[in-house]
Amino acid sequence: MKIMIVDNNRLFREGIASLLANQGDMEVVGESDVSEEAVQRIIDISPDIILMDTGLYREVGISIMKHTLLRRPDMQFIILTTQETDEQFYDVISNGAK
Repeated sequence: MKIMIVDNNRLFREGIASLLANQGDMEVVGESDVSEEAVQRIIDISPDIILMDTGLYREVGISIMKHTLLRRPDMQFIILTTQETDEQFYDVISNGAK
């Protein structure tokens, strides 16, 4: 399974990548910060799953999901976040996150 990590914290991305490197059936194929440029990186890399933090950048994260899914509806987004409100949870789920 090819995975891309999208998060603004480089140390967090590297930590998650390190954990996933020990899994025989997973390969981290790319990383990006939470920015509009992430959409093109995701399309170029074509991972099976995108692990993305929306946290403080929820609107940008939702925009990344929407624009990516318009171009590649087969992409799967899994959201990693410390946000705890129901509104934030439903917001990302209703926009394509798993």
